[in-house]
Amino acid sequence: MKFVGLYPISEEAAEKKGEHLGEINFFLAVFLLIIYDLLGPLVTVGFYYWDKRLKEGQGEN
Repeated sequence: MKFVGLYPISEEAAEKKGEHLGEINFFLAVFLLIIYDLLGPLVTVGFYYWDKRLKEGQGEN
């Protein structure tokens, strides 16, 4: 995966230093995956309570 925006140097400068600009850190990838997995259920629960509150306000149940 290439995330060029995360790196402040150009690809040519990284190649001269012997670095690989396009490789993402494994721990960053795992962190983003965990955040993504945790956000899904939180958003679902939030919409459930929002919908419940809207229905109560309209007199439905």
